[in-house]
Amino acid sequence: MERFHVPGIEVVLKSWLEDMGDVVPSTLLLSEGDRWVSVAADVLIGGIAVMSTRCVTSLLQQDMYKVSMSDMILGAGHQDVQVRYELINRSSAKYRLHEHVDVDEFREQLAAIRGTKFQTDELRYLHSLGHIGDELLHYLSLYLDLPEPDIWVDGDGELRVTIEGRWIDSIWWEIPVLATANELYFRGLMKSQGLDSAIAMKQIFDAGEERLRAKVEAMAKIPQASVM
Repeated sequence: MERFHVPGIEVVLKSWLEDMGDVVPSTLLLSEGDRWVSVAADVLIGGIAVMSTRCVTSLLQQDMYKVSMSDMILGAGHQDVQVRYELINRSSAKYRLHEHVDVDEFREQLAAIRGTKFQTDELRYLHSLGHIGDELLHYLSLYLDLPEPDIWVDGDGELRVTIEGRWIDSIWWEIPVLATANELYFRGLMKSQGLDSAIAMKQIFDAGEERLRAKVEAMAKIPQASVM
């Protein structure tokens, strides 16, 4: 076992990580006492993945639509258009985000995302796709400035987020905000139901991996489909 201290958590890396070399999956399970924590890979030290509990660790954790939209916005000269995004929980009558999302942790997660920059290898990947303009890649490398989100709990006890700013910058917030809210909600829900123990978390992730494997195998049988 290898031990590393990451701010806010001491994690014990599973021994099989030592054999992974430079291949790092986007999400791994690490033990924290008798619990398992789903975390995303941050950096490599000597071939060992050092992890954090950040929900979003890269600005590439997006859907491709956002990348294409950004390319269009810049190419059409609409980058300075002022926009407003708002997180709306359409199922608030059944699922109350604030019941399981710690607002302070949510703020910390979004602050970490706001401080994240595109890395050289990420920009190379976007360039390799062949349809992303050089103007956007240049902008992302030097000028992308995510506006500060406004986060609060309204009078009905629901978590609210609004983001206002230039379209070319604000658009990059949508997916990270949704992903973070979703991740923190289910972390809190599982903890409240006692499903954050090592055994329960392993069973949940084993089931998820099996379902994913089945879907990939099914897609591989479709000639027109490709798995990237």
